[in-house]
Amino acid sequence: GAVRQTENRCTAVGSFQLLIWEALDRQSIPLVLHNVPMTYPPLKLTNGVCISGLGSPGEDVSCLTSPNWVGAELKHEVPGYVTDLSTIQGSFTRDNLVTDVMKMAESRIRAVRWLFDRVAWSIFFMVFTAPDRLEHEFWKFHDPTHPGHKDHGWERYCTCVPALYRKLDAFLGEILARLDKKDTLLVISDHGFGPLEKEFYVNRWLKETGLLIIKPDSPLARGKSGPGSLVESVDWTRTQIYCMGHLGELFLNLKGREPAGIIDPGDEAESVLRQVERRLKELVDPVDGKPLCDWVRRGADLFHGERSFEAPDLLFCMQGYRIKGYMTGRGFEFQDRSRPLISPVVPGGRSGEHREEGIALASGNLADELVPGRQRISDLGCRIARLFGVDTNNHTARQAKKNTPVNGKRNVYTTEEEEILRERLRSLGYLE
Repeated sequence: GAVRQTENRCTAVGSFQLLIWEALDRQSIPLVLHNVPMTYPPLKLTNGVCISGLGSPGEDVSCLTSPNWVGAELKHEVPGYVTDLSTIQGSFTRDNLVTDVMKMAESRIRAVRWLFDRVAWSIFFMVFTAPDRLEHEFWKFHDPTHPGHKDHGWERYCTCVPALYRKLDAFLGEILARLDKKDTLLVISDHGFGPLEKEFYVNRWLKETGLLIIKPDSPLARGKSGPGSLVESVDWTRTQIYCMGHLGELFLNLKGREPAGIIDPGDEAESVLRQVERRLKELVDPVDGKPLCDWVRRGADLFHGERSFEAPDLLFCMQGYRIKGYMTGRGFEFQDRSRPLISPVVPGGRSGEHREEGIALASGNLADELVPGRQRISDLGCRIARLFGVDTNNHTARQAKKNTPVNGKRNVYTTEEEEILRERLRSLGYLE
């Protein structure tokens, strides 16, 4: 989720919820967690192996694995193993990114092959982030409907996305060949992908409507952007609502939740939300005059659970996410005020963005039980757990996790590791 005025780091020790692999591990079911996000520090499983994924600092695999022998052997079996890549604009050339993504995918494949043969397991979770990293940057060269499809370099790069999928598809066939008929294989994406053509500068729009106030002598008021410039520049004593995220997430500056909240829960909050909803629905495309927003939704209707109060209060989607309404990195939209509120993506910027609809494929004797039709991704984990007789909603188990003491601080990163992680998260759009 979006990191707000005070950062909440998502780590393996930061969740109070009982996660599916924790529920399975409590039943001593042999597991492998390979490159699963937010599993750093590496989870110490009763009967399994963990190689941490997104959220891990650095590339020293000896620090990313549990048990310790896994890291030592992985270094030997897969030299140059890559956890993730930085895609901050200007930190790579297109040629280098294609090469590095392919290397990352190959290192992941080699690690899975080794784990298949080295470790006994009943459930194997593996995550491939390579398609996401490539499609953000190269979608336009792959998609003939994108306005920038034939931009400079398209002949060179139009085949790189299909080439990656062919590589992963061949590996999928390899995995299927290794499995018995009684085994089940699930292929799940956490989102889909599609073209990104324009940007909508939400915080600048909120400023123009008077709902977000910039301090007169702040960095953004002086046209200077940089890490933390938005949080530092906003006058939180007068701001009613703000965007912090990269897919239309809006947060009330709510009393009792925000560090300097001014909006009372109840009637005042409802009034601000209604005003913003109305104004979003009134926005029209300057080209054809059609409404920009496909939908505007309340967070209370979408998010549930004990931490749902931290979720966005409003979300919106513009033209199937072809227009991205977001907080730009480091307050860029305030630095270059010559750009209209709705502008084409900056040259060299991303040309692909997430979509709500992903995929869920299954093969094996449990396929129909796991994927009987159209699915919500949140349902699949519970269904997998139930097949092993595990109830992830078990109140006693969840309470036991909450009552388990955490050794040391919940901030598990050194200063150097934090900066590495910040840069990675900025490159993915999760941090300002």
